Amino acid sequence: MTQTKKSYLNAFEKASKTSYFQDYRNLSPALPFKARNPFSGAIVELNALEATIYEFCMQWYQRYEYGDNTETPVSVYDNMRYYLMSINSRAYMDLLD
Repeated sequence: MTQTKKSYLNAFEKASKTSYFQDYRNLSPALPFKARNPFSGAIVELNALEATIYEFCMQWYQRYEYGDNTETPVSVYDNMRYYLMSINSRAYMDLLD
C-alpha cells in the first residue's frame, strides 16, 4: 500500500472547510458513485473517497469559471486533482484531464 502524500492530505483538509465540500465517505451504505464527464460524456464508477475529491474539483472549477469565490487557492484544487490521479488514474484521465 502506498502512502498518501502529505500535500494531498493537507489539500483535502483545506477543501473540507469550504462551503461546497461534500464528504461522501460517511454515507451508509457506501455504494459506488457514477460520475460523468460533462464534456466527453464518459462515465466512471467511483468509491466514496474518489467521489468526494471529484465533486470538490468540479465545484471548485465551476466557481472559478464563473468568477465566484473558490474559498481556496488553485494549489488546493491542483493537489486534490493529483490526489485523485494517485488513487485512481483512470478516473482522473476520464473525468478531469
